[in-house]
Amino acid sequence: MIRTTTYYTRGFFLISILMSSVLFKVHAQVSRQLSLEACVQNMVRCDINVTSLENLELISRLNKRIQQTGLLPSLSASGSYNQFIQNSSISYIDNILPTSTILNARSTLLSGSATASIDVTGLGRSIYAVRAAHYDTKDQKLETIQQKNALVLQVADLYTNCILSELTVEQLYKRVEDSKRLLQIASTNLTSGAGDSASFLMANINLENDKIAFQEASLAFAQLKESFSILLGLPISSELSFESLESTILHLPSKEEHVPSSSMDLLRLEFQLKQSINLKRSTFFNLFPSISFFGGYSLSDQRFQNGIFAQNKAFGPTYGLGVSYSLGQVKNAIHQSRIQGLTAENLSLQLSRQRMQKQAELNHLDRTSKHLLSTYDSRLSIAQASRSAFEKIEMRYEAGKINISEVRNSQNQLLLAEIALTQTLRDRIINHLTHAGDKLDLIDYISGTQQ
Repeated sequence: MIRTTTYYTRGFFLISILMSSVLFKVHAQVSRQLSLEACVQNMVRCDINVTSLENLELISRLNKRIQQTGLLPSLSASGSYNQFIQNSSISYIDNILPTSTILNARSTLLSGSATASIDVTGLGRSIYAVRAAHYDTKDQKLETIQQKNALVLQVADLYTNCILSELTVEQLYKRVEDSKRLLQIASTNLTSGAGDSASFLMANINLENDKIAFQEASLAFAQLKESFSILLGLPISSELSFESLESTILHLPSKEEHVPSSSMDLLRLEFQLKQSINLKRSTFFNLFPSISFFGGYSLSDQRFQNGIFAQNKAFGPTYGLGVSYSLGQVKNAIHQSRIQGLTAENLSLQLSRQRMQKQAELNHLDRTSKHLLSTYDSRLSIAQASRSAFEKIEMRYEAGKINISEVRNSQNQLLLAEIALTQTLRDRIINHLTHAGDKLDLIDYISGTQQ
């Protein structure tokens, strides 16, 4: 019975080694080469959302230019050329004999004028409308950056999850190899009589469970890579490779480099408040009558011909003042001014509240960053100690001093320690980018071009 069990064990080991070798061969083809910066740049080139955001920003700038046209005067010019020819006859009796006279008249009129006018009241409206459009453009630019940052964080989240999944596959592969050694030890002890069949069966079950966990983790990793390929606009069949989490952290700039003093959320509220104030001032000019000045120069040249040539020229400047007043416009301006005043008041309240909330959020991010840094050092020590403890417990198990359950507990602690270590690295990257993305353009920040 013992001999039969030994043959079964050897055959089982051969099959296990072949299966795990094939799986790991596929897994080992992945080399860490794709950086987070490269992924972000590829997203910028391929993602249609980025193009849509850039178009919205361009529309905002064009609206500002439209408002600027109200600062220009109105120019007009006209010219005309008219020619009249008149033939007439006059009959009368002179000294009893009839007499007939034919008159040919030719009249030529050449005239032209150029006028420039400006609406003083409209000019005041346009000045504040341009200022409001200026702040709207700045607000739209920050909104575009914020939405791009959200896309960058989405890329970073999936990117780090891919690395985390890949590392989990590696750790589970090591666990499978460890379980193989434990099964071999159990088989040897069973053959020599130092162990029992229960330990052998338990080691066999543990190996099967570890193989299943390894295969499931490999499938999850493949699905994550497919999702990441779709996000970057790459073919699903693309073989993606990633940098290590340690390299990704090292390539990120420091948060303290070129960081503005204010959050983009606060700046946007400030711009919206200034926009509302300038719109209110622009509307205020509708309470006054529309006053316009105009001036120009006119020239006319008229010629007559009826046997005798005559010419009449006239030229000189023209200027004047126009005033108009609309009661409906005044009533509308009063309501519009009231609306903009209430909007500005609400924005001012939001700005005050947002300042306190944003400060609390930044303080939380700072505390989390420090906590993750200290936690990483602790988890690194725990992972190293767990690996060392497992190796010693494995030696004691081989010597027959402890049972398989104690080894399994140590194995579980090692896996949890290694996964917690990689998860901490991943959390550090996301926290770092979230903190920087509150004030900076993450696309420029990651590429190192942030001004």
